[in-house]
Amino acid sequence: MIPFLRAFALAFLALTLAASSAHAQQQPDAAQARAFDQTAEGWRQALDAAQAALADPALSRAELAAVQAKVAAVHRAAVAASAEAATERKPIADQLAVLGAAPAAGQPPEPPDVARQRASLTAALQRYEAQAKQADLAVARADALALAIRRSDNERMARILLAREAPPLSRPVLAAAALQAGEVFDALAQAPLEWWGSSPLAQLASTNLGWIALVSVLVIAIGWPSRNWLLRRYGHRSDILDPSYARRVLAAVAEGLARGFLPAVGLLALVAALVGEEIVTGLLAQMVEGILVGIVFFSLTASLARAALAPEAPNWRIVRFGADASRTLARRLTALAAVAAAALGIRIATHMLQPEARELFNLLGFGLNTLIAAFSLALLERRLWRIEESAGEAAEDKPEPVRWTWPVLRFAIAMALFAVPILALLGYANFAGYIASRVVLMGVLVGALLLLRTLLRELLTLLLASAGAPSERTRRALALSEQGGRFLAFWAETALGLLLILLGIGLTLLLWGVPGSALGLWTGSALSGIEIGNMRISLADILLAILVFVAVWALTRLFQRLLDEKLLPQTRLDPGVRHSLSALVGYVGFVAAAVFAISALGLNLSNLALIAGALSVGIGFGLQNIVNNFVSGLILLIERPVKVGDWVVVGQHEGFVTRISVRATEIETFRRASVIIPNSELLSGAVINWTHRDKYGRVDVKVGIAYGSDTDKARELLLASAREHGQILSWPAPYVLFTEFGDSALQFELRGFIADVEQRFHVASDLLFAIDKAFRKAKIEMPFPQRDVHLRNVEELAKAIRDTGPDDSPAASRGVRSD
Repeated sequence: MIPFLRAFALAFLALTLAASSAHAQQQPDAAQARAFDQTAEGWRQALDAAQAALADPALSRAELAAVQAKVAAVHRAAVAASAEAATERKPIADQLAVLGAAPAAGQPPEPPDVARQRASLTAALQRYEAQAKQADLAVARADALALAIRRSDNERMARILLAREAPPLSRPVLAAAALQAGEVFDALAQAPLEWWGSSPLAQLASTNLGWIALVSVLVIAIGWPSRNWLLRRYGHRSDILDPSYARRVLAAVAEGLARGFLPAVGLLALVAALVGEEIVTGLLAQMVEGILVGIVFFSLTASLARAALAPEAPNWRIVRFGADASRTLARRLTALAAVAAAALGIRIATHMLQPEARELFNLLGFGLNTLIAAFSLALLERRLWRIEESAGEAAEDKPEPVRWTWPVLRFAIAMALFAVPILALLGYANFAGYIASRVVLMGVLVGALLLLRTLLRELLTLLLASAGAPSERTRRALALSEQGGRFLAFWAETALGLLLILLGIGLTLLLWGVPGSALGLWTGSALSGIEIGNMRISLADILLAILVFVAVWALTRLFQRLLDEKLLPQTRLDPGVRHSLSALVGYVGFVAAAVFAISALGLNLSNLALIAGALSVGIGFGLQNIVNNFVSGLILLIERPVKVGDWVVVGQHEGFVTRISVRATEIETFRRASVIIPNSELLSGAVINWTHRDKYGRVDVKVGIAYGSDTDKARELLLASAREHGQILSWPAPYVLFTEFGDSALQFELRGFIADVEQRFHVASDLLFAIDKAFRKAKIEMPFPQRDVHLRNVEELAKAIRDTGPDDSPAASRGVRSD
């Protein structure tokens, strides 16, 4: 009875625990479902509010931008939720696939545990599918609203730009502007007095003023020495007469930073402190902000232009313009920067006064925009952009000439600039100001991006593709050859160039009025990718896969370098084994990098296996030789019948093995010629390897002496020559063989063993010198071949010779012997 009760209690406890775990599993699922429903309801309410706001015709552009930002936030959240639901759904679908289809009607029912598991998985799958559909619905609504917002914004922008006012030079406008000028100047003059009368300094805490004063002192104390140090260390220096192109780029950046960027940072910090802490308020705050922002714009633009053109230092110019052209460009760019800075500053400083004095600011805008267009047109003069070729300048230092892009672009810019005063005179002041300001800002943007691209290109060249110490250190750290460094620098420069182009396109769209939220939506759509069947092609995944591949491959190269320079030299392995291990690590790392990159792309490796299986037959027939060489290369690396550094003879080729890859083996002959031999030939043919197991070898020297010479004496002299040589081993001892009685000499062969067979030719040459000296001293003759000529019918031949005459007879000058 007691065992039965004990078993019943254990069973009851197990059922209780199972029920509690199932209840605990259901609670998080239910809470997660409720949380998602609340989130989806929040999306619906936000999109409904955005749709209602779009119906308001009085919606301002700032309010429209706020609505667009909310729609973009809903779009991002819904896309993320859809992706998360798809991720959660996949393992559940895989588990249901393992369970298989449910039993049909009339079939035996499945076990209760399996049925409960199937029901739980089915409910979870349906829940995640519903969440994905809700998220996709929110994404579709957000896309539709974003399209409507862009359409509304474009219409609003068109209405503003195409709004027509009275011509600026008409008599009513001039009369009204004259009256408004006095009112505006009076308001600007009264603004400081009104601010001072409100006693703002007394209302501010002394700690805020003390903190601002301390920060200002620190900025000046740090910024001014930094500026001077940059100019002294990296700026234009008169003691360097012929700087390299990289040094000129560095000097241009340093000059721009020191003379433009650092002062601009200080002035912007001052603006933030004065306006952010409300030290100045009202119209005076706008005046201060406009003046300082104008100064910042002028400082940055003019300093960068003069740094790049270097009108007073011809040898420091980035682009080889002529002296007159550089000075003219610098002056005109400075004048354009001053006018543009004045227009920007006036627009910011008088923003509060413009609605009440439209005629005055219309007339002022006409004058400033006309000046901007005139100075910009002056910069497009053809002679200013001609590049001078200096003697001795490297070809790579000169920018590539532009064939047709620049003339076409210059014509388009000129047409736009000619339209500025015409549009202003016709009353389209907003459109004229819009074109003039965007042309100037586009010029600044393009110049900054080109300077940044040049700086990055020179930096990559300095680190990877030059002959200097920094490049050598970087290549050694990454285990790259000089060609590999140039290859990496090229592709890195290409990738950075594409990123700069994308950045330029984005900033250009922003300059021409495309909202940032719209750019965010486009960027998100591009990164999230497109779906083709069951596969999604995502730019973000592609970039991630590239980064993963590069990172894993770089780690592999670093590990190879560690093996080659640190670990393997401390072992007793021969160089061939070390090379095989290093090569094997490289191949494994490459395969691992490829696998990780494919996984980062989200591709199913099983599908790739099916494709590889389908193509295996074609590969077997079409790429038979390549596969044969590949497998042979792996066998060579594993079995090592031939290693790097071995002295081998393959057919007619003899030399040292310098490299073994998976396809072919490279042999360097004694004439310094490289012979590429397929790996399959090394395995299928006969190979002589002089240094396979060790470097011991034998030197054979053949010597002939004249008949009648003392053979014992010759033997002793040969052995003495071998024993006296320092590289001939004493064991096994050298020996002499009497090989044959030759036609003209008695043939001997001296054989001696050496520790390094690679010295066999040098040792054989030394032995020949020693033997020749010893034989000469011992009067032992080494004969040359002798031949006897036997003639028949000598009498008839002599008669024929006599008949030819004594002077022409060959026999008259040499004797003829007969038997």
